Amino acid sequence: MDNEEANKSLQKTDQEAQKVGKTLQDTIKIAGQWGAELGKQMSTAGAAISRKAGVPLAALTAGITALAKTTADYGDRVAKASQEIGLSVDAYQELEYALGQNGVATEQFEMAIGNLNRRLGEARRGNAKYRETLKQMGFSLDDLDKGAVTTEESFMQIVEALSQMDDAQMQASLASEFFGNRVARKLMPAIRGGSEGINELRKRAHDLGIVMDEEAA
Repeated sequence: MDNEEANKSLQKTDQEAQKVGKTLQDTIKIAGQWGAELGKQMSTAGAAISRKAGVPLAALTAGITALAKTTADYGDRVAKASQEIGLSVDAYQELEYALGQNGVATEQFEMAIGNLNRRLGEARRGNAKYRETLKQMGFSLDDLDKGAVTTEESFMQIVEALSQMDDAQMQASLASEFFGNRVARKLMPAIRGGSEGINELRKRAHDLGIVMDEEAA
């Protein structure tokens, strides 16, 4: 009976979290599209609420405008950061959440992807060491040279290849080689969970409604 009640409680908590996430997602979409204008458009409704509920109009409008600005600023940050490191807006948010659940800060995540892009660029320019390592990890060098492999795909493929290694020292060495010494150690929990673990968390980010789409960013 205790286990059954505990499971029901967990299911209820998860459902409530998804509802909150959906509400947040809807708010972000609205605010991202209309920004500070949202506060202006609510002035008339705000006046009515103010008269009936005794809420000062200035305070109400300020709160709405602040929310719009905060969400719009977040959308702007995500859009710029995703472009800088070569990810789609969706992939950026998914991976930021997934790695964050493994203790990786946003700055570390961005640094890891930036380092990876540089290594891939060097491989395309003929760096024999990186080309051979990527080949051993299952990369198609032809696709790499054609630019047919995205940053997101490269990251997930390297994570999966590293997760399959039994040699922990080699695993750590190659992680440092592609992601940089400073962040490779922080990435190890996520790497050891493999692409499946990361993809589960990426899906979880959508289930919770915390991934803002391209249009709202």
